[in-house]
Amino acid sequence: GYVGVDVFFVISGFLITSIIKSKLESGNFSLRDFYGRRIRRLVPPLLVTVAVTVVGAGLLLTPYDMIRFARSAVAAIFSLSNIVFFAEAGYWDTASELKPLLHTWSLGVEEQFYFIWPALLWFTLRGTRARRPFLLLAVVGLASFALNILWVEGRFDEEYASTIFYLTPFRIFELVIGAMAVLIAQKLPGNRLLHESLMLIGLALIAFAVVNYHDELIFPYYYAVAPCAGALLVILARKARTIGWLMRNPLAVGTGLISYSLYLVHWPALVFYQYYLFTPLRQVDYLLLFAATVALSTLMYFGVEKTLRKQSPTRIDPAPQKRFVLGICAVMGAIALAGIYSFVSGGTTPFNEGSLSAGAIKQGQDER
Repeated sequence: GYVGVDVFFVISGFLITSIIKSKLESGNFSLRDFYGRRIRRLVPPLLVTVAVTVVGAGLLLTPYDMIRFARSAVAAIFSLSNIVFFAEAGYWDTASELKPLLHTWSLGVEEQFYFIWPALLWFTLRGTRARRPFLLLAVVGLASFALNILWVEGRFDEEYASTIFYLTPFRIFELVIGAMAVLIAQKLPGNRLLHESLMLIGLALIAFAVVNYHDELIFPYYYAVAPCAGALLVILARKARTIGWLMRNPLAVGTGLISYSLYLVHWPALVFYQYYLFTPLRQVDYLLLFAATVALSTLMYFGVEKTLRKQSPTRIDPAPQKRFVLGICAVMGAIALAGIYSFVSGGTTPFNEGSLSAGAIKQGQDER
């Protein structure tokens, strides 16, 4: 998962840029349509996850953990998770094991990227004389990467490692690498041996990062180059038939279909299970969690993701869009109200009233 985030950013940059570029070239690009599709794709599964997690948190968490969770729940629905978790602590501290929505920081980065990227590409690619898109991507990507180096070498703040890990400007170069794949692919020869080689090298770079990277590395920094370059090469190797089977076999394709739901479900399941047991997990526990996560992710893919795609609005029948927007606003409002209630009540719920409140714990810390 640690390296997977970087691969995910490259794939996301490639996907979004290719969609916007094709729409611009056909003259059918619309910011309203783009954001509508992104919201329909990303937000409903996120809201379902956050809503279920709110219920689980109310049942399991102490008041102190509940009030902190409430802040992260509200941040998740407004694409601000990365900023909230940056303000709280580092990704790998012990408290991270008690944060059910910690993983949504990467979705926050992606959604913040969406706010600026479509407009920038529209400005660059619109009209008959495109404004050197490759040069633009190179400048933006190098600026983001240089910011990583500057921040680490200069140590501009005490938590510089968390700063570059969580905040969007330091991650943009990973998304830009994926965007550049769209332009590189147009010029790449179709030689099969070349594509097989690119696939092999790309997978090797990702595997190297998975095996060798650990929690003490400052990230992304230059360590992100290996998995990001690997993801870029795998994307470009579209004609690799032999080694490419590793990406095209039914298991890989099926995993890809439910991958967004897997991403959303896996961390809350792990955190709540550990919180409930309050003991180190055994191998059998991880196997049970894995099976439960796959089952829940499959259910959410077919029950939420695929269902909403079938109910997409058309020019003839725009009514589903109105129902969709009203439903999204209602769920977001309910989650926000639950978060506000947790703040006002000091994190207490009917299930943790016997525990110390956040205020009592803080008062005890101050008195010490």
